[in-house]
Order: sequence, then C-alpha cells, then structure tokens
Amino acid sequence: WSLIRGLLRFAQRTSLLASLSIALLGWLALWLLSGRFSGETLQVLALAFLALPFWALLQLHGAALRGFERILASQWIITVMRPLSFLILIGVTWFFFRKLGNAPFALGLHILAAGIALAFAFYLLRSQLIRSVPSNVESQNTAVWVRSALSLAFLGILNLIPQHAGILILGWMRGPEEVGLYKVAYQTASLIPFGLMAVNTAIAPTLAQLYAVGDKTKLRKVMLTASAVATAFALPLVLLFIFKGKWFLSLAFGEAFAESTTALAIITGGQTINAMTGPVGLLLIMSGYEGKAILGRGIGGAVNLVLNLALIQLWGINGAAAALAISISITMLLYTYFVIRILQASSSGAGGAK
Repeated sequence: WSLIRGLLRFAQRTSLLASLSIALLGWLALWLLSGRFSGETLQVLALAFLALPFWALLQLHGAALRGFERILASQWIITVMRPLSFLILIGVTWFFFRKLGNAPFALGLHILAAGIALAFAFYLLRSQLIRSVPSNVESQNTAVWVRSALSLAFLGILNLIPQHAGILILGWMRGPEEVGLYKVAYQTASLIPFGLMAVNTAIAPTLAQLYAVGDKTKLRKVMLTASAVATAFALPLVLLFIFKGKWFLSLAFGEAFAESTTALAIITGGQTINAMTGPVGLLLIMSGYEGKAILGRGIGGAVNLVLNLALIQLWGINGAAAALAISISITMLLYTYFVIRILQASSSGAGGAK
C-alpha cells in the first residue's frame, strides 16, 4: 500500500504533463497553419486539444477506481455521469437562451461535462484513498513506473498497426470504395470481442491481486471462466456473421455493402480466436510482462503489414481481412503460450525478473 499514493501522484502528473504537451504542440501547429482553416474549424480544433487533459485525467481516475474494485463507480462516471452532465448543460442552455449555439459551443459543453465527471471521479478516488491508504504513507518507484509507462505506450502504438494498416494499404493499392467495404466488415466484426472487453474491465484488479499473492490455481480458474464468458458472448455474433452475414450487412448498411460478406466472415474467424483465448493480453500487462505483450503484438503487427502488402494486391478487401485475421490469431496464440508458461512457473518465481 505504501506505493499506491506515490503511483497515483506519478500517474496524475505524467498524464497531465503529456496531455498538456500534446495540446501545446497542437495549438502551435494550429497557429502556424491558421490560414488553412476557417474560423469555426480553428476554434473546434483548439477546443479539441483543450479537452485532452480532461479526457486523460478522467480515464486515469476511472482506471484507479477499477484498481480498487470500484468497477461500477468507474463505469458510471465515464459512461453515465459525463453524457448526463452534457445533456443537462444542453437543457440549461436551451432553457435560458432558446438556442444551442454552434459546433465550438457544443464542444465547450462537452469539455465542461468532462470536467464535472472528473470532479466526481476525483472525489470518489480521494474518499477511497482515505479509507484504504494511510495519509502519511507514500513511497516512490519512479524508474520502474517510467519503464512500464514507456512499454505500455509502445504497446499502444503497436496496437494501431492491425487497426489501420489494412485501411491505409487498401486506400493506396485499391481505392476508397474498397476501403469503405473493408471498414464496414472490420467494424462489424469488432463487436465480437465486446464481451471480452467487458470481462477485462471487471476482472483486471482480480488478476493483478491473484498474481501478486501467487495464487495461480485460482488465477487459472478465473482465466478459464473469463474465456468461457467471453466465448459465450461472442458465439451468437459469430454464427450471425458467418451464416447470415450478407443479410445483416444489407439490413444494417444497405445492399451495396453485401460485398463485404466474405471479408466479414474472414475477420470473424480472427476475432473468434481473440474472444476464445480470453484475457491473456490483460494478464501479461497486469503481471508486469509488458515485454511479452510487446513481443506478441510486434510479431503480429509485422505479419499484418507483410500480408497486407502481399494479399491486398491479389484479393482486395478479402486479402486485407485475411491479413487481419491471421495477425490477430498469431498474436493471441503467442499471448496464450506466454500465459501458459507464466502459470506453469513455480510460485517462487512469480515476483522474479520479467
């Protein structure tokens, strides 16, 4: 517990410094390029950069509350409190002024709503700290935290490769029409691991706690249960997208997007493996094995780039879909292998070098 206050203070300062630095760079770029934007567009972009610190701190406080197993509170602040505050602000504005203003005004209300939600998050986290952590106890382990933060930042960059490489290379090799078809298939298949994301949010603190105390038997049980729940959530969508994909795409997006049926089925295969393997990536991060997560994601990203360049030329959107499905499968199977090795290791090695 002695590290909790120090860690939170470090995270708050780092997040605020990073987000403000990005905002300042953004404002500098807008000032240099101001002649290329209309007045309203310039205001919207400037406000968007202003929103970055609010969003960063809101996400940080939500994650900290989840770490204290205040799952519902963290989700309530982000998914309910912020949009509810925005709606109330819109109602108040309409009541007093009988108009809602322009885009910069609406974005300003979004920022104000985020500020209100952040104030509630700060209050809840402060209350939790008062109950859980002595106020006179604070330790620092800055070097380890910086290394971990840099590793996670790099992992976040690697995560962008499978998300965007297919779209960019399709646009370069084929054109915007196929990009649109592929993007619909990709976004539709992204619904499959929704259950896994919900499970990850709920069990992240439990995974960290069980690994820290070395209870690998219970950790295995939690991992298997989470995988089963994620698979159960995914299965109806998997069956729908494979056997009725054309009907679903036509219904949801129109007849023109029925051409994405094969791509949807291919990506569904990769996302099915993602759901079935469960929270393996989360466990690697929660247990301090960020290096393993980077290795798995890096290999998957490299495979994705190579296959996109090779297969898009041959099969268009189906080639991009195959590249994505294969890279997801490779990454998840590598993660599973790493996790099995970790869980098989002796309990005495749980706190050893990563």
